[in-house]
Amino acid sequence: MEVHHPHHPTHKKKWSEYIIEFVMLFTAVTLGFFAENIREGIAENHKKEELLAAVVHNFKTDKAEIQAHRLIVKKGIEVADNLIKLLQIDYK
Repeated sequence: MEVHHPHHPTHKKKWSEYIIEFVMLFTAVTLGFFAENIREGIAENHKKEELLAAVVHNFKTDKAEIQAHRLIVKKGIEVADNLIKLLQIDYK
């Protein structure tokens, strides 16, 4: 099993090393943030497309049901009109 020791136990970091480490960490976190926002945007667009497809499907289904109900009502009106005509016949 390897044991990792610092290369130089008395090695002190220079300010430039701290700045470079800070810049690298800042860049990594910032790029991660941007990547996450892009991923969320793609996921939201995909979800939006799915929801729009569901809405279109629901509208088509509703339109078919409305047409069926219109036919039922139209036939009911025709039956009622025929009944009125039969009631208005003079049987004398």
